[in-house]
Amino acid sequence: MNSVGNFFVKIYRTLRHWAAIAIKRIIYFSNPKKIMAATASDKRTLYIDVTGTHFGDDKNGISRVVKKFCEVLKDSGVNHKLVYTKAFKGFLSCDDDSLIHFSPGDVYFCLYLTMDTVYNKRHLTIMQENGVKIYFMLYDLIPLHYPSFYNHEFVRMFRKYVNDMLAYTGIITDSKAIIDELRQYVQINSIKNVNPDLILEHVWLGSDFCYKKDIESLAQNKVPEFLMVSTVEPRKKYDQALEAFELLWEKGVDVNLRIVGRPGWKNLKIFKTLSKHPELNKRLFWYKSGISDDELSGLYENCDAVIFASLEEGYGLAVVEAASYRKPVILRDISVFREIAGDTAYYFSGLGGKDLADAVENFIECKNAGNVKLPSVKSNSWKEFTNKILALIWDEK
Repeated sequence: MNSVGNFFVKIYRTLRHWAAIAIKRIIYFSNPKKIMAATASDKRTLYIDVTGTHFGDDKNGISRVVKKFCEVLKDSGVNHKLVYTKAFKGFLSCDDDSLIHFSPGDVYFCLYLTMDTVYNKRHLTIMQENGVKIYFMLYDLIPLHYPSFYNHEFVRMFRKYVNDMLAYTGIITDSKAIIDELRQYVQINSIKNVNPDLILEHVWLGSDFCYKKDIESLAQNKVPEFLMVSTVEPRKKYDQALEAFELLWEKGVDVNLRIVGRPGWKNLKIFKTLSKHPELNKRLFWYKSGISDDELSGLYENCDAVIFASLEEGYGLAVVEAASYRKPVILRDISVFREIAGDTAYYFSGLGGKDLADAVENFIECKNAGNVKLPSVKSNSWKEFTNKILALIWDEK
């Protein structure tokens, strides 16, 4: 057979392969019993979707939330199972990889950022039609507000993920600010598939941080020390922070900036600038390879203030961490920071270096005058966080 014939044979086999898959899916989805249990269980079950952590803890903030929630859940007395999502196939047990068959009255709670649920939309629809309550945890809408910070495919998937979850039972966010942003997003984009009875609630994240009463709030440094802690990626605005401190150094203001954060993504320019900066290891310090908890604790204890220049956050757990060390915080004036820190922080607006430089100088003046604000933030323990969510999604019958 010539090359042209081989080409068409390959096309035929490929089409036959995908046609067979399509037929199987049609048969599968035409029978809800394939998704729902043949015999309804007498005992309701709470299914927690932990997909990302099931395949390996990737050390991000969401993984930590999942881990802490599940630790508390073990002792809650709630009948539950941990599951993971498999695209087009459904939901599988984290214990033995068996396919989950739901019963009326069960609850599915997607705690991880599991965007593969978009491929299981038909599963979720059948579940909801047969009496399963479906909740999602939404941590932020940053990819929709700043799509240039992410790759195109991720943004496309995230948008579909958010749009889909609006059709189910409820969405829990980690701040009221995210609820307000979600409502605005729905209105601006005229989203049509919103469940008219959609439950929208927020629960502030938990934390392990306890206030260190023995730490001196106002460090006695001859040269003021400022600390930034987060991944070095575009949203965190390290470029603005560096510009601010360069302006201060040019003015003769002697201050140090310490950055604790691994290189992130789409920020090659700032990586190069930091690595080759003339003030590096003099008045500018970058801990880019990670440091121990004890070393980080030492930096918090010895700094004069912590700076958060992020353009947007879902909650701002790092602010809670800084507050636990009783350290003043200088925050960008965004709604979520106002929500959790109120009037107990120093705020700045604008995207220029001078905007932040002015805020730093203002703080130094306040400190020299003995008039420094210490943060008081709104947060939960992990037990409080878990129990508040259970109160929303798991009504005992």
